[in-house]
Amino acid sequence: MRTVIPDGACGHGSDPSWVNGSDPTNMPPRHERTHNLPVATTLPAAVPAIAFAGYAGILVAFWLSFAGNVEAALAIAVSTAYAAMYFGVPYLMARMAEKHGDSPHRQSLPTFIDGEFETITGRIGGWAAVVQIVLVPVGLAFGAFAIGMIYVSSL
Repeated sequence: MRTVIPDGACGHGSDPSWVNGSDPTNMPPRHERTHNLPVATTLPAAVPAIAFAGYAGILVAFWLSFAGNVEAALAIAVSTAYAAMYFGVPYLMARMAEKHGDSPHRQSLPTFIDGEFETITGRIGGWAAVVQIVLVPVGLAFGAFAIGMIYVSSL
């Protein structure tokens, strides 16, 4: 099957030879090739789990490093309770929505990474979406462990 593209539609003049695979170096940019493909609007379950693991890592680092101090332990306990509510309420709401209505189809993580994700400002690649979501919590977890190691080694 041959796809017909109007002249200049993809910025390649009247030569649509890239369509038949004769010259793969002459392909248009990815956003022009995939603009009609379905786009993910929900995250795979692994992405929020990775972000949650980053935040849990921060709390673990704080508990391991500062729990010996009573005042710090109280502050960390309050932070742990807030984190439980912050992550627990959306989790419970999602579980209830799955039981009481149509839940959107969730892609697997590899399929999501290879595709695109719809945001309020437009589409981005799946890998870019994963990086934007997990970079801060995972980076902060590494930073918290580093701070904890420095604090413990200075005692």
